[in-house]
Parts: sequence; C-alpha cells; structure tokens
Amino acid sequence: MPSAIRITPTLLLALASTTALADGDLMTRNTLTGDWGGLRHQLEDDGVKFTGDYSGETAYNAHGGLHRSARYSQNLKLGVQFDLSKLYGLDNGGKVQLTINDRRGNSASEDLVGNRLPIQENYGGLYTRLTELSYERTLFTPALNVKLGYMAMGNDLGGLDSGILCNFMNAGFCGHPLNMSGGSGWTNYPNAHLGV
Repeated sequence: MPSAIRITPTLLLALASTTALADGDLMTRNTLTGDWGGLRHQLEDDGVKFTGDYSGETAYNAHGGLHRSARYSQNLKLGVQFDLSKLYGLDNGGKVQLTINDRRGNSASEDLVGNRLPIQENYGGLYTRLTELSYERTLFTPALNVKLGYMAMGNDLGGLDSGILCNFMNAGFCGHPLNMSGGSGWTNYPNAHLGV
C-alpha cells in the first residue's frame, strides 16, 4: 500500500488539531478539533456537519493461547452529513450521510490466542473503506422515517451498538454478538450493504 494512503488519517488529524489549538482549552470545548475559527459552527448552521471518532485498543495475553504478548488495533471514522433542508431551503429535504472508516493494527485473537470471537472489537483487518452513503428523511409525520443507501443495519436497528454491551472490548458482546447474527444477513458497522 502506498505510504501516502497510510498517512492520510494521521495527516488529517494533525491538520485539524493545529486549528484546534487556537480554540481554547481542550477540556472545555465542545469538540476535540475545536470550532476551526468559527468555520465549523458556520458550516453546521448552513447544513454541513463533520463528525469523527477514534478508538485504540491494546490487548495482552498473559496466559494460555498461542503466545504471551500484546497487540494494538485502532479505528478511525470520519463523516460528513449534509442537511438538504438547510443547504437548499427545502421543507423536509432530508439528510445525506457519508462516512469513511480506516482500521489498522494487529489482532490479539489471531496472533496470540487463536479464538473465534475477536478480543478487540475494533480490529477488522487493515483497510480504508466507505461505510455509509445514505439518504434519510421523515415521511408524513416525524414518527415515520425512511433511510436508503449503502449502510449497516446495526447503525439504526437493534439497539446494541450504543447500549451497555459496547462498554466491553470483546466483539463477542459489542454490536450484535456474532452468535446471534451470524449467517442472518444482518450487518453491523463498518460492514455495509445496499438497503432501505
């Protein structure tokens, strides 16, 4: 893989954090990268909202398995949401979501333990890929919502991704446990499919 592709997530974070230094105290601002000198707030008011998150997990095998050692894995997710009502002055124009995911690191399950359920829930290979490109809007009433595009069902349905189970690192619990969804056609972040 070309080194430019591998360093792109790091470069994006570095550029964002440089602007963030001018936005006040890290512990009191609303977002990690700050308000970009007011640009972020202005863009959101105009209908363009940027999102992102990063997680890193280190797992150590102290006894048993294949080897005693540690492995680190990371997940970087960057997204942008376009509110079509704000951008084009439409009544109930809906929203377009674009999300890209980058995963790096090594698997403690594969390298150290040899088990089926991933120890690090954010390890999923080494890749950068599109994880969502969808359009969403309400129909007739705010209680009825439709979403279509390229997405993971687990982002909106099932409820386990944001629940108590994701407070643990093991992927056997977080998201939709593999034994519950295996072979069912159900997909969880970052695995997406076309759907409505």
